[in-house]
Amino acid sequence: DRAKARAEVAIVVGDSPYDMQAAAKLGIRSIGLLAGGFEEAWLREAGASAIYDDIEDLCVHLDDWAPAGWGPNSIRITTLP
Repeated sequence: DRAKARAEVAIVVGDSPYDMQAAAKLGIRSIGLLAGGFEEAWLREAGASAIYDDIEDLCVHLDDWAPAGWGPNSIRITTLP
């Protein structure tokens, strides 16, 4: 609700299994980043649909995870505590 996005179009990007679990509870797809120090297997077990090394790697692979028609100008980044 605070991010003002519908769950079916939102994607949570996080660096811990807890981020993936929170996204799953809300019915939101999640992508894990290895930059947080957690192992890839932990992120996958927690529900990450894709894993990237860091934000730069995530951006390089935009076409792999973003819905068709999305581009850098259609992405809104919201950080939540």
